[in-house]
Amino acid sequence: MKDKKEFKDKKIRKKIYNLFRTKEGSIDFRFLEREDFRFFIQEKVNVDFLKEVLKRKYIFNKLCEKKIQKVRKAIKLFFGNSSTEKYWKLCILNGSIIPEESNYQDSPYQVKIFNGNHSSILRNFVEIEDPFSYITQFISNKVIYIRSQENSYPRRVLYIFNFSYGIEENRFSNINHCRYFLEILQNSKIKIIEVFLSINRFSCFTNSLFTFSVEENSTLQYDRVNLENDQNLHHSYSGASLKRNSFLKYNNITLGSKDSQNIIKICLNGYNSRVNLNGLSLQKQSEKNSNYISIDHICPFGKSEQIYNMVTLGKSSISLKNNIQIFHQSPFSYGKILNRNLIFGKNSKVFSSPHLNIYNKESSCSHGVTVGNIDKSLIFYLCSRGISEDKSKEMIINSFFEKTLKKIHVKCVKDKIRQTIKNKILKGL
Repeated sequence: MKDKKEFKDKKIRKKIYNLFRTKEGSIDFRFLEREDFRFFIQEKVNVDFLKEVLKRKYIFNKLCEKKIQKVRKAIKLFFGNSSTEKYWKLCILNGSIIPEESNYQDSPYQVKIFNGNHSSILRNFVEIEDPFSYITQFISNKVIYIRSQENSYPRRVLYIFNFSYGIEENRFSNINHCRYFLEILQNSKIKIIEVFLSINRFSCFTNSLFTFSVEENSTLQYDRVNLENDQNLHHSYSGASLKRNSFLKYNNITLGSKDSQNIIKICLNGYNSRVNLNGLSLQKQSEKNSNYISIDHICPFGKSEQIYNMVTLGKSSISLKNNIQIFHQSPFSYGKILNRNLIFGKNSKVFSSPHLNIYNKESSCSHGVTVGNIDKSLIFYLCSRGISEDKSKEMIINSFFEKTLKKIHVKCVKDKIRQTIKNKILKGL
């Protein structure tokens, strides 16, 4: 069975190289519809998202001084009055590092760029059943490798700014093709914030693959914030491996993109490893957001929590599929799934599907899902106190998201998220 799968894998990989680049030098994903590639397109890819991607051909856009200046302005706008010297920055535009705007050289992180051929260790962390991650894995020209030092407790946060730049063209669109690998060594405590931003209003396809390993007795706080424009397509895969006594705090914030898809795969590979995953999603008008989360408990005493708060406005839709799997060799493990949904409007949709696969009698799991409209009596009460209806709805949504926002400890990031939420509510109501 394994040999058959490897043969099919090689066959499809060969077809990727033959069909991926067109005569125009652009990239075409239409081969994803072929019969021999369908075993990749299962539940991990939203069909509507795939149709959106297949509408256009994509090109890699090179760096130039004009774009770098726009990046510089976007960074200043993001931090506002805060000094950028307080943070380390790794700035990326359409998949390429911008050295002029990055200051990670003085940080305790070792940052290297490898060709795809020299990064076979990354492949063990990627689920090849997801076609876009599979493509990113095999055809990325560059891999950004980030490594922390042992016994490292830096006070400053490392920002990874991922900028996308679209072009005004109906047939073509830019592609932001990003691939990273992060390695947190033993006895370390690291804070990383990855922010996705657009520097113009045109469409771009962001395809991000971020895999990381957290070694023994280490803690990683990773905040992922999508603030791209409402024309972008966004696909991301995050794969993590946690070793003995390690702890991952993962905050996933989705406030941007026309159509976005987030896939998160976490393996608790060590004794007493833990993960807290918090999600926040706000979609307006006809925007779509799909989330696929899977956590595997492979060793004893593992603990995982998934808490997602989601709001839909207008004709938008959000889907969430959570999965916890506790293997028979993982006693005394604990898993929790909690999903809260708030619906505004008759045409907005929410789909939630929690799955628990428990193969050990000495472990426990729980799950809960709530879906509901806003309480009209609450709006009436606030309006009776002189507050407008739109402002009342804004206050209710902010309070709904407040528990998640409290877990983000950097003030400028929290302020930026709150401002984005406010702008989306004004456009969506």
